Amino acid sequence: MWHAGERLGFLALDSVTHEKHWTDDDIALLRTAAEIFSNAIAREHNEREREALQARLNQSQRLEAIGTLAGGIAHEFNNILGAVLGYSEMALAVLLKESRARRYVQQIMKAGRRAQDVTEQILAFSRRRERQHHALRAQPVVAEAVDLLRASFPATLSVEKHLAAADAAMMGDPTELQQVVMNLCTNAAQSMNNRGVLKIGLGMTELVEAQVLSHGNLPAGRYLRLAVGDIGSGMDQATLERIFEPFFTTKPAGQGTGLGLSTVHGIVAAHRGAVDVKSQLGEGTTFEIYFPQIESAAIQDEDEGEGTEVPIQYGNGETILVVDDDTPLMQLAEEMLAALGYEPVGFDRSPAALSAFRTDPERFDLVLTDEVMPDMTGVEFSGKLHEIRSDLPIVRMTGYGRPLRSRQLTAAGISEVIKKPLLSTAVAQCLARHLHSG
Repeated sequence: MWHAGERLGFLALDSVTHEKHWTDDDIALLRTAAEIFSNAIAREHNEREREALQARLNQSQRLEAIGTLAGGIAHEFNNILGAVLGYSEMALAVLLKESRARRYVQQIMKAGRRAQDVTEQILAFSRRRERQHHALRAQPVVAEAVDLLRASFPATLSVEKHLAAADAAMMGDPTELQQVVMNLCTNAAQSMNNRGVLKIGLGMTELVEAQVLSHGNLPAGRYLRLAVGDIGSGMDQATLERIFEPFFTTKPAGQGTGLGLSTVHGIVAAHRGAVDVKSQLGEGTTFEIYFPQIESAAIQDEDEGEGTEVPIQYGNGETILVVDDDTPLMQLAEEMLAALGYEPVGFDRSPAALSAFRTDPERFDLVLTDEVMPDMTGVEFSGKLHEIRSDLPIVRMTGYGRPLRSRQLTAAGISEVIKKPLLSTAVAQCLARHLHSG
C-alpha cells in the first residue's frame, strides 16, 4: 500500500486453498481497497501528528503566558525588596557593631538576598532579565559546576562525568550555564533520593536538518549538547507536560519551590537553545540541552579584573535628579544619595521632573531614572533630557525591563544601566564613574 510515494504497508490475503488467477478487475479492486486503507492510515497518522503539534503549541503558549505573569510579579516583588534591602543597609551603617538590633537587621538582609535569588530565577524563566552574553568555553564552566556539586552530594550518590567539548564555545552567561547544570543535577539527585548514579555529559553535535524536540525546535547547525541523566523514578506524560511551569513541583510541601526547571527553561530559551526530555516511569530521566556553538576565536579571559575592590567614593554635594514612580523607592534613593554626600532632588512623576529640568537644566549634575513608569518610560524621559542638554550623564535603573540595544541607549543619552534593588555600594561606584572620573 502506497501513499504520496511512500510505502505504508502490505495488503495480504489468507486462506487461499488453490492457485488463484487474478483478473484485471480483481487487481483493480484490490488496488482500490489498498488505496482506501492507505488513505485511512495516512489520515490517522496526520491526525496524531496534528494533535502532537497542537499540544506543543498549547504548551508553548501556556509557558509564554505564565512567563509574562511571572515577570510582572517579579517586577513588583523587586520594588518591595528594594525598600527592604535598601533601608536595612542604611540601618546597618548607623547601628553599633555588637548591638542586638544590628544582628536582627543582618538577618533581614540575609532573608532579603534569598528572596532576591528567587526573584532572579523568576526573571530568568520569563526572560525579562538584562543579560550580557559573550563568547565562553562551555567545558570549564560545566566542570566547575560539577565539582561544586560533588562536594555537596552524599557518598551514596555516584557522579559519572564525561566532558568532551574541548575548546568548543558558545555565546552565553557562565553563571547562568552553571545554574542550568546545578538545577538539573540537583533535580536528578532528588529524584533518586541521593542514591544511585548521576550521569553528566557535554559534547558537540551537528544537525544536518531541523529537529523537533520535546521542548523546542532546533534548526540545522552545530550545537553543544549538555546531558544529565538519572536512574530515578521517572515521569509520566502528564508530569512531562508541566515540568517547566514555575511553582509546579512533585515534591512534598516545603521541599521545593518549583522554580528549578522553569529557570532552566528560561535560561535555555534566552541562549537560543532547546530541551529534549526523555523519561520512563521507574527507569529514570535524561535531560538534553542544546546550545548553538560558535567559533572560539575571541574568548576573553573570565578572570580578568577579578579580586580588585573599588573603594566607595563620596559625593561633593553634586545635585542628582531622581525619578521613580514608586514613591517609597524614590524616597529611599534620596536618603541613600544624601548619605553618600550628594544633593538629591526626587520626583515620582516624570512630567514633573521634566518640567523642573526645563526650568534650570544646568542645576543637575546627573540623572537617575527608573525605566517602567506610567507617563513615559525611562528611555523616553531620558531622550527628552538629552535633547535639552546632551552632556548630562543619565543612569537608567531597571528591575526587569527587556534588554535594549546599545544604539537605543546611546540615542537617549543613557550612560549606564544599573540593576534594582539598589544598594549604596553599587550606586556610589556608578556615580563615581560619571562624576569623579577626573
